[in-house]
Amino acid sequence: MSPRSFVIGTLVGLSLSLTAVAARPVVPPAVQAAIARLLGDRTTAVEFEDGKYEVSTATRLEVVLDVKGVVEEVELKLPIALVPASVAAAARAALPAGARLEEAELLIRGSALRYEIEARTAAGEVELVLDGAGKLVSQVVEKDGEDGDEDD
Repeated sequence: MSPRSFVIGTLVGLSLSLTAVAARPVVPPAVQAAIARLLGDRTTAVEFEDGKYEVSTATRLEVVLDVKGVVEEVELKLPIALVPASVAAAARAALPAGARLEEAELLIRGSALRYEIEARTAAGEVELVLDGAGKLVSQVVEKDGEDGDEDD
């Protein structure tokens, strides 16, 4: 490895470390221990939202933990091409003609596998959640111009 590559690699690693530290809220010890056990030093960001900790990694993986550090959900971003054909077909069938599938995530909650698919339509964005067999579980439509923030 050349000295230049070493320096660049070190700077990139330091930058990622500083980003992770700067982005972290105050995290309870139980959650810190769970993060270390599950992800080691691959954590890039920790966010606190709706009473849960969302942990992001450079591997496009998010882990949702409760305040005791118990894993509630694992989210893995996928290219649309990796979504099973039956699930992608069911998503397209649930959308209006001309809709474009843009992003996908595999959601793991306990033993349940689901796919969250974001699509762009002429009217705005649509978020679909489908089970592994392609059955539509939920659908949220966000018209262009809406901010997407919802009060639960």
